[in-house]
Amino acid sequence: MAREEIWLSSQWFMDKFIAFIDILGFSDLVQQRESEGNANFDDLLELTKKLGTQADRERFAQHGPAMCPGSKYISRDLAFCITQISDCVVVSAEVSPAALINLCQHCFRVSIDLLVAGHLCRGYVTRGNVFHSASQFFGTGYQRAVEGEKSVSVFQTDDLDRGTPFIQIDRSVCDYVQTSGDRCVQDMFGRMTESDCTEIAISPFPSLKNIPSTLIDDHFDPNKFKASVARSRDNIIQLLIQLDRYESTATEKARRKIEHYRRKLTEVLETKKREYEQMEKLAAQISTRR
Repeated sequence: MAREEIWLSSQWFMDKFIAFIDILGFSDLVQQRESEGNANFDDLLELTKKLGTQADRERFAQHGPAMCPGSKYISRDLAFCITQISDCVVVSAEVSPAALINLCQHCFRVSIDLLVAGHLCRGYVTRGNVFHSASQFFGTGYQRAVEGEKSVSVFQTDDLDRGTPFIQIDRSVCDYVQTSGDRCVQDMFGRMTESDCTEIAISPFPSLKNIPSTLIDDHFDPNKFKASVARSRDNIIQLLIQLDRYESTATEKARRKIEHYRRKLTEVLETKKREYEQMEKLAAQISTRR
């Protein structure tokens, strides 16, 4: 038995933050490969790696928290555990401000990496009792995370729009952030999440609107910033193209979920369009003054 499992066995259940994330449409991809007689699943295996690996746990064990390193924690490794099975992953961390924000950052990265690969995910972050080692997990906290993932409702458009493709965060976790008194954790949590005025979810879209960022001072060059905005705009267009490819073979149910991402990426694209136009005007004004 590994050292980590011996330690956890002595603790049995721990009160932890727990995330459960699932790649949407993965089973359809597998069935498609099987029906085509395609035995090459390398790209699907690479897709599952985007959920995280034991290397993520090892980084915390070696270096401690990467995000908000000055925030409070109990164990330097944040009691961070990750178990990836097939198309889903279970991630847990101790109850501390540093642990929570680093767990959220892991979920945020998963959502970004899958989006870039042209795939959607759904998940739930909660708090509760769990036994979690590298190879095993169980407990009411884990069960709550799994049940929460099945009924994600954030950004729901109507009663038929069930299981929306986002990583929803339980209210108890949001309350913990607000009462933590940790400014770094609160700021970073705000940057990684988005609300529909009822529920809150991990979301990459607000951050995409803010890329690139800049400081406007005496040395500011609107033409250079315009070029950066153009690159960001082109990246969003490529993401939309990937979603179109995914949608071409998707079921009707999956298409409803894809529409959420298309709508939000279109909002980001509109933001980039306005920024580009603003930089063009500013560059023209500066050129005229000279």
